[in-house]
Amino acid sequence: MPAMASSLPEEIISEILSLVLDVPDAMFSDTSVTSPFVPGSSQVSASTILVVSKTWLRVATPLLYKTVVIRSKPQASALATAFKGQQNLGRYVKKLRLEGGFGKYMHPILKRSPNITDLFLSVQMWASDNVSGLVLDGLRNNCITRLFFAVAECIEKKWANLTILEISRVPSYGLEREQLRDAICASNTLEKLSLILQPHSSDYPYINEMADIPSLTTIEIHDKPRRKGWRGDFDIDDERATPRLRSLIRVTPEPSVQESIPVIPPPVNPNSGFRPMSSAPQSVVDLVWNHVFSFAMFAVEEKAPGKSSSWPERKNSDRLNILLVSTTFKRLALPYLYGYPIFLDDTKSGLLSDKKLQQFSERLCQDPSLGSHVRDLEIHLPPVNRRRKPKPPPDLILISIFRRTPGLQRLIGDGVVSMSWSTFAVLAEAAGQALLEVRGFSIEADGQQKQLYLPTVFDDLQSLQSFTWRTGSVIVSDPVQGSGNQGALPSLRFLHVESSGLLQALSGIALPSLRRVFLGAEVSDSTAFFNIHGPKITRVEMHDDFVITPEGISVFELCPALEHLTLQWTCDKKLKEEEIAPAPALAFPQQHHSLAKLVVQKIVQGKSLTTDMEEWRQFFDAAACEDFPALREVQILYDHFRWPTTEHAISRSLWVKTAERLLEERDIRLTNSEGLHWRPRLKGSRRA
Repeated sequence: MPAMASSLPEEIISEILSLVLDVPDAMFSDTSVTSPFVPGSSQVSASTILVVSKTWLRVATPLLYKTVVIRSKPQASALATAFKGQQNLGRYVKKLRLEGGFGKYMHPILKRSPNITDLFLSVQMWASDNVSGLVLDGLRNNCITRLFFAVAECIEKKWANLTILEISRVPSYGLEREQLRDAICASNTLEKLSLILQPHSSDYPYINEMADIPSLTTIEIHDKPRRKGWRGDFDIDDERATPRLRSLIRVTPEPSVQESIPVIPPPVNPNSGFRPMSSAPQSVVDLVWNHVFSFAMFAVEEKAPGKSSSWPERKNSDRLNILLVSTTFKRLALPYLYGYPIFLDDTKSGLLSDKKLQQFSERLCQDPSLGSHVRDLEIHLPPVNRRRKPKPPPDLILISIFRRTPGLQRLIGDGVVSMSWSTFAVLAEAAGQALLEVRGFSIEADGQQKQLYLPTVFDDLQSLQSFTWRTGSVIVSDPVQGSGNQGALPSLRFLHVESSGLLQALSGIALPSLRRVFLGAEVSDSTAFFNIHGPKITRVEMHDDFVITPEGISVFELCPALEHLTLQWTCDKKLKEEEIAPAPALAFPQQHHSLAKLVVQKIVQGKSLTTDMEEWRQFFDAAACEDFPALREVQILYDHFRWPTTEHAISRSLWVKTAERLLEERDIRLTNSEGLHWRPRLKGSRRA
């Protein structure tokens, strides 16, 4: 521990640690369906702060126990044991939040916590919950009713210092509703009452009676947002509300996340005589403004290979406004405007992106110097409408643009845009030395029929790092012996193949930099490709059918250096049971010593969740993780995969049982789509 940290006064250490250990009042009293105290999978326990040093242990202990949240029986058992061993710990507890019934463990906890000022009780309980430690009599299987009656009795007779009462759900009918109302009305100390009510005619007389409490100064109603057109919202001006209620009530709507609007400060009155950096040299001024424009024009984004664009939904015309500020802005911002053009459909003006693309081509023809600025080109074309008049072939426009953009680095389409093989050859010839990425384009034959082409076009793509291949009519032939194609695509690192017709040709090219391969479901000719390039590939994404090639060879045998494997598992339950392919089998008898991460993406069509979970169970039971000693993570991409948030759901979850088994037996973490793994919880007996 650094000397400076150890020499700090304990008062300052306490202030620092309180930022980590303090629980806000709003979080403590949160009544959301999902508890705000559901731990993140990678979250470090706050108790680890206590083991830093003896000083931190002494200072942090009161802060740690100031707010206690109990969410499971094992937690309650551990806390009861701690309080029994060190009875002074209970004196630090000021706030206690109980999310369930935890049986016999609660009585010793409450007995040794005499200084509790804030108590949160949840009545969302399962049949297995037990409130015997909170109440002393009644039937064992009537937990919620017993808890209501016990709380009502405490409000009425025992809690002499109670000033604030928050109730998330008022009983709609029955003895519980009347009991709670009578207890609240009998309180002589209550000053603030906070309620979340459903709009109902019976709520007005219910609250009118509570408003007659002499000590009460505020009745706060959290009126949750409801669907549009709901006519039952609570209205303080309703004739059924008494004058006393109207004077006390405060309705505070809870805004939904979708309706939240960022606060924008008012603009400062401009000073027409002010000129930024007027005394600085012109070179410094240009340097600063260039850096500003690189952000304002969205030019600094570095997209990973194959990653979808995350550009803001703005038009090129929005960025054009920056050029209209001054001649200096125009001079400096013009390269950014033409450097990163995006072509989208403009629904307001009715101008389609292919028309704007044609205008862009014409502008480059008028001023060829503008083409040297183009770095990224992103095109989203509208679907073809047969009712419209035939439009000019887009290849003519693309060829015109490619010939004038020698510095083009990224060409990105939306999967609908197509170009002919001849256009692709022009692109390679004009921008091949600068081009880094091509994706989202379908490369088609020059005619109407499938055609065979030589791979000589790839000789010009010396800098290309990421390439997506999609076609319906092009087949690339094997390189001719001695043609020199061995030096093609020397920088290619990521290859995404959606269609057949290319892999056989690439089998005859060295591809020294290739490390990552994505194979679509339509690709079936990959064996020869992996025979040649498999030893250097470290990351593969493929359909689960391809794990074993038609020749019976495992992808693990073909790719001994494979570190990251993604399997796309598609299940169509509309098929008959005998037609459904079995779950992919993770096994390799010879042992694979490189695989560190496995991703399984399951796409389900037309089936029940119960049947689907049984398939997941079979997948994990059949997985031979011992064949992969380096495997440390299995990530599941599946719409119904959620880490459970309650003790009841945890006890029944297949994901939790699998995650704990993999972690205990093989030190493998099971993660969800966000990369969060399961952190094992405290365990105890099933009943308490």
